[in-house]
Amino acid sequence: LWQAGFGMIATHPILGVGSRSFGENATSYGEISHDNLGKNAHNTFIEAAATTGLVGLFALVKMLLVTLKDLRRKITVEASSWELNTRRATLIALYTIIFRSLFDAKSWDWSYYVLITIAMASSAMLKNRPALAPSGQEEAPPVEPGPALPWSNKLP
Repeated sequence: LWQAGFGMIATHPILGVGSRSFGENATSYGEISHDNLGKNAHNTFIEAAATTGLVGLFALVKMLLVTLKDLRRKITVEASSWELNTRRATLIALYTIIFRSLFDAKSWDWSYYVLITIAMASSAMLKNRPALAPSGQEEAPPVEPGPALPWSNKLP
């Protein structure tokens, strides 16, 4: 399957053979065993390059690198431990999915997009927060609490 993917990349490097068409085209670019007919490349990055070309591969890799950079940056605003732990868990999950993608690919892999959406939402929530107080100085002024929510008195 990987050889077929590399054949597609070599033949159609810019735009690929067509999104989500790896299984349909694989037999034209390599010898595929009977049990692998119609399957994907079993490598997300080879499949992205084969089906959407180097343009699609660049977009995928750029999206992942920007998200990883954002999740790894030092948080310099007030954030709860829940928010920080969510960002850390998202980073770990994204690393895990990237590693898994080297040896497996799902035909409809939504996991990247869910994790990137969580990363974007957490970054957006932290965007307008007050900065942390520098070490050794007074704490940052307290944030005014918003209106009480009906369920807020039931939280631990």
